[in-house]
Amino acid sequence: MRIGILSGPYKEHLNAREVGETIKKGLSKSLKKANLEIFPIGDGGLGTSRILAQKYNTVEHGISVHGPNLKKIKASYFYNKKISLAIFDTAETCGIHLLEEKDKNPLKTTSLGVGTLYWKK
Repeated sequence: MRIGILSGPYKEHLNAREVGETIKKGLSKSLKKANLEIFPIGDGGLGTSRILAQKYNTVEHGISVHGPNLKKIKASYFYNKKISLAIFDTAETCGIHLLEEKDKNPLKTTSLGVGTLYWKK
């Protein structure tokens, strides 16, 4: 028996791969002979670029950008020079996970880092 585990992230807790590994661990206890394969599925947020990057054979690059509260942070983008493809998550630069609870105010945050990430590719 083959079972595909299509797992998504649990926001601010586990990424899609970690969710899949946890499900696989539980299923393998009761389905000892099953072939369990994990397919992490992004929800379009943080982690989606890493999933796509694997498919398109990209190289990861880290740079410094402005976060949602204008503090400098490290972010990553993935690039395949051969096919001229850049992949990045906007959540890397302005995601809610980068803010403390008291700072989660859309009137006082910015997505400036997304543009910076784009232009540095």
